[in-house]
Amino acid sequence: MGITMGIVAAPCIGPFVLGLLTYVAAKGEPFTGFIMFFFLALGLGLPYLILGTFSSKITALPRSGEWMIGVRRIFGFVLIIMAVYFLDPVLDKATYNLLFSLCLFISGTWLIVFDRSGINARGFHIIKSIVAILMIVVATWSFVSSRTSHKEEIQWRQYSEGLLQQARADSKPVVIDFYADWCIPCKELDSITYANQSVIQYDGRVIFVKVDLTNDKSPFVQRIKKKYHIKGVPTVVFIGKDGKEIEHLRLIGFEGPEGFIKRLDEALSG
Repeated sequence: MGITMGIVAAPCIGPFVLGLLTYVAAKGEPFTGFIMFFFLALGLGLPYLILGTFSSKITALPRSGEWMIGVRRIFGFVLIIMAVYFLDPVLDKATYNLLFSLCLFISGTWLIVFDRSGINARGFHIIKSIVAILMIVVATWSFVSSRTSHKEEIQWRQYSEGLLQQARADSKPVVIDFYADWCIPCKELDSITYANQSVIQYDGRVIFVKVDLTNDKSPFVQRIKKKYHIKGVPTVVFIGKDGKEIEHLRLIGFEGPEGFIKRLDEALSG
């Protein structure tokens, strides 16, 4: 039954599953992947279980009609939107925000302006209009908020040997964040830890540097990974005032603001 259902559903859920596969692969957590696909399978099979259990009540269900075409289209747009949502780990933030907002806006506009399915079913037409308006509102809010955000943030520098030498001359510690565009824990560091106002206050007393390891084939990336013994991302290296790494402060993976601040304080006191 599951195999048959998978073959029938594949054209409908293909974009969503592809996005989900990309998300799970980028996150690199087998248990999380198992849970996500378990609930996906549960969602596919549960309606059949309910229909089989309460088959005698099928006559009480709403009669088929043109409104079902509208339902199919709404869920089609939802699947496309979710497929885009799960591409977040592999797209830069600006591209993702634009694509997600555009997808929502086009879906909502098409449903409310061009889609005439179920127009004679008053109840369904009202629900469809509400869903479409919500899509347009969320799309507008997402796009505007991504363009008008002016929060105080850490001023990240590009890596250079000259910068490290200057920091040593000024007796300032250096934090080097090694990241990649597809790395979800890296994005969590950016959105949670580095966005925390208490962490931002250290900017100036500490030099913050980012190194992009997305293209791991480039000579620069190969060289710097070898120099700092980088095995994966995110890796955050703390360089003391004397220009040497404080090895026990090295961070691999995500850490919240509280723990990160303790590392910063120790780097400053060293």
